[in-house]
Amino acid sequence: MTRIVFEEIKHTVGAWALPYLVNGDASGLEDSEQNQIDEWLEVATASWRDADDNLWVFAHESVDTDSHDEFARDDITNLYGSVYTVSMMFKKGN
Repeated sequence: MTRIVFEEIKHTVGAWALPYLVNGDASGLEDSEQNQIDEWLEVATASWRDADDNLWVFAHESVDTDSHDEFARDDITNLYGSVYTVSMMFKKGN
């Protein structure tokens, strides 16, 4: 049996961005907001190497629906508002 090892990185993301991040639904966003999310997501999911030179690549994301906070700092905009914790999962690449 093959065991896949994941690394989890948590982000605080504004509720306003979740429909687009989770479902790809940009209907409620202005073009500038969609671009802001795209740019943040590109950086947040970029492949990286650990101290042992292992390559880690983005695998998937999940939203902790119990993590809702009505007033906390959003990692995308760096502004305060309604947020959730989003976990980005990375797996070891080849």
